[in-house]
Amino acid sequence: WLFAAAMATSLAIAAFGGLVLGILAATGRGIARSRWTEIVQAHGGLQLWGWVAVFVTALSFEFIVRFNQEGPFSFRSRVSILGLLGAGALLSATGQVLGHLDRQLAIAGSGLILAGSFGFIWLILRIRLQRPRVDLNTFYFRAGTAWLVLAATATLVSSAHMESGIVPLEET
Repeated sequence: WLFAAAMATSLAIAAFGGLVLGILAATGRGIARSRWTEIVQAHGGLQLWGWVAVFVTALSFEFIVRFNQEGPFSFRSRVSILGLLGAGALLSATGQVLGHLDRQLAIAGSGLILAGSFGFIWLILRIRLQRPRVDLNTFYFRAGTAWLVLAATATLVSSAHMESGIVPLEET
């Protein structure tokens, strides 16, 4: 049931958060009228971290069990990682949309995303390599989690450079 709940949560974040921000940005209505760039950037971050990262991580937890041929990771660790990624995405996007607390909330959200990414790579690196030593499935998951940590680190750095809710273009 955790898999289905995580998928539903990631789709809800995409639909309710991302779609609302996307529609506001596309129509130039409401807060998007004066803060269009912030809304567009928050929309992109929310879709990337709140939908795709949570969705793919939840999916990975299902496939890892099959590839590893062992039991699933603990319920607590799976929920923690998925919760950190989802909550971080929501907090970061909220910080970008709001004007007065933008940097602190965005940095806190990016920190949660990075913590979830480190938790995920820690779990993946604990998987023993199967014989033969070159196991493409395990290599694929390790490479994917390394990308997740790298992207989360870049998000945290860009959040620290944000001004008035806008991440500099070269860092987006």
